[in-house]
Amino acid sequence: MGSSFDSATSNNAFAKAEVIAWCSAFSLISVLIVTGNLLTIILFAVNKKVRKKCFFLVVNMACADLLVGAVSLPIKIITPLLREERMSLPVATFLNIVTVVCLQATITFAALISLERVYATCWPLKYRTLSGQAYNVVIILAWILVLLSSTILSVLRVFVYEVAYYSLWVTYTFTLTFIICVCTLGIWRKFENRRMPSLTQQNRALQSRRLTKTLMLVSLLALMSWIPIIIINILEATNVSVNKNIYLLAVLLNVSNCCANPVVYALRVSEFRKAFFSSRRMNANGGRSNRYSISTPATQLKSTTTDLKVLDTKL
Repeated sequence: MGSSFDSATSNNAFAKAEVIAWCSAFSLISVLIVTGNLLTIILFAVNKKVRKKCFFLVVNMACADLLVGAVSLPIKIITPLLREERMSLPVATFLNIVTVVCLQATITFAALISLERVYATCWPLKYRTLSGQAYNVVIILAWILVLLSSTILSVLRVFVYEVAYYSLWVTYTFTLTFIICVCTLGIWRKFENRRMPSLTQQNRALQSRRLTKTLMLVSLLALMSWIPIIIINILEATNVSVNKNIYLLAVLLNVSNCCANPVVYALRVSEFRKAFFSSRRMNANGGRSNRYSISTPATQLKSTTTDLKVLDTKL
């Protein structure tokens, strides 16, 4: 994604009003992204029922989405105010790398979730024996890939030529979106041709199928949010001018996907929903117990009387 608000800065009053409107919209999205994904990460950290291997990629995608809301969007909102032409080259390069890392991580983990669901659907027995260590290796390699590709992209943009930057960026994101499409079609065909399991296996099969559909929905939402911005960047790579409001609308759609994912988890994944409500009940019960445990003269007298009665009975 290129610089979001650079083209929106202008001296006339209407352009300033546009900038305020777009900054407000992106600020609201940023707050929603941070709130939803932070809650997802906290539930994964504190609740053992959610800490399953099938959610490892999900929580890493939530971390990537959180970075978009907490780091990438604020940078895009503040950068025009700092006036990029006055910033030093190292600072501009660093900010660009950070922004690209956040955005590339979201689409990378969406593609990995699609691949993981294909493996779980086509080879369920092998998937059940897959260790958590294998997930950790894949996750570490994914973050290394994101960091390397983002650094290369930023160097191309700053030191080489923007056309090279857009060409490589489009190739990378198009490859990942193509993987999501192929995985979605493959899983759909597998569901259509699969035989009904036995009664003993039916419950597990239904749970696995629901989880697969949910995670594929997450991947499809990511796909739909990335297609418009990919098309616009292809046009920019071929020196076709795009209206700034259309461009910002595509960027808004792209980042809105980051706050849609926690909603999907809450509505479709029972483990996350149960973990959320159980944590609320624990907090409510904790509050009540604290309220009734306050020591007062009356409670102290009642406690002393009870202790004396117990002691008298024992004697």
